[in-house]
Amino acid sequence: MTRRFNRGAAFWNESGDTALRKKDFDLAIQYFEQAIKLDPGYVMAYYNMGLTYKDKGEYAKAIQCFEKAIDLNDDNSFIYYIDLGKVYKEKGDYAKAIQSFDKAIELDPHDDNFAKELIDEEIADMTGK
Repeated sequence: MTRRFNRGAAFWNESGDTALRKKDFDLAIQYFEQAIKLDPGYVMAYYNMGLTYKDKGEYAKAIQCFEKAIDLNDDNSFIYYIDLGKVYKEKGDYAKAIQSFDKAIELDPHDDNFAKELIDEEIADMTGK
């Protein structure tokens, strides 16, 4: 089944992305919520809201958003696992961080080791190596 494009949801998602880049986190969250209200299956709105909560330091909410994006499972889920791992790393839950990073490597559709290189940097940061 093909998803239909929802212009209204895309507008609110783009507005949220703009607010996020300006570090207006509360406004960004409002916009992402509006996008989700218009299209509950809009993966990027959940992902972007997860990034916003991560930047706010609200890790539990960030995890919920990334997990929802993963549950909706589009072609970029390996990226969502990378950011989920980063949140767990920032929380100090290294076991879950590594678990998320391993899943990202498993799902990475690229042959250029994109996910592995990003994750190697995160793991080096965790271990101090």
